[in-house]
Amino acid sequence: MKNISAFILPFLLFSFSSQIYAQKPKNAVHPKKGNKTLVVHKGHGAKQGKVVAVRPHRKHHRRTRVVHYHYRHLPRRGATIATINKSASNIHFRGVSYKVHSGVWYQTNGKNWVVVRTPLGVRLKVLPNGHKKILMGPKTYYYYYGTYYMKKDNEFEVVIPPIGTEIESLPDGYNTVNYQNNEYYEMDGIFYMPSKGDNNEEILIVTEDPSK
Repeated sequence: MKNISAFILPFLLFSFSSQIYAQKPKNAVHPKKGNKTLVVHKGHGAKQGKVVAVRPHRKHHRRTRVVHYHYRHLPRRGATIATINKSASNIHFRGVSYKVHSGVWYQTNGKNWVVVRTPLGVRLKVLPNGHKKILMGPKTYYYYYGTYYMKKDNEFEVVIPPIGTEIESLPDGYNTVNYQNNEYYEMDGIFYMPSKGDNNEEILIVTEDPSK
């Protein structure tokens, strides 16, 4: 009897340890294949190793047209405006009053209005016309005029985009950053690398601060 117990106990301990290891989620990996980057989602059981997105491996390319070409009809970020459209909405968020029209946010400055950043965390019921949908792995983002949104509780919350997010254009008022003979762009503390998309169109990719 003692011999049987001595054999069964180590076996049970080994089986229990194996189950715990199998249930532990694996870290996400990003293996490259050709010019593609596979984004692998963390998961449990059958979901382990599930590929949820395939994103191209982009390279730095110098732009041939202005960064804000999509938003040339809209005011520059930081610009002072004497009047704004009468149909602009009033939004109060965290003790601050804003006017919003066509996805552009304004704050008062004496008798004038200043174009400002959309505050992080604010939620809207409707997205601005002309917004773009961006798929990043299992998550969906929406972009317009330098602002990123995610759907939460049937509303759209302003968020910070993840590294690798690709957009077409920024509003005027961005900063140009030169690093190692390459140009990058910065707006609202977010850095962008100019590159080319799948159809050879010029795009901007959210990246880390190139100087760090």
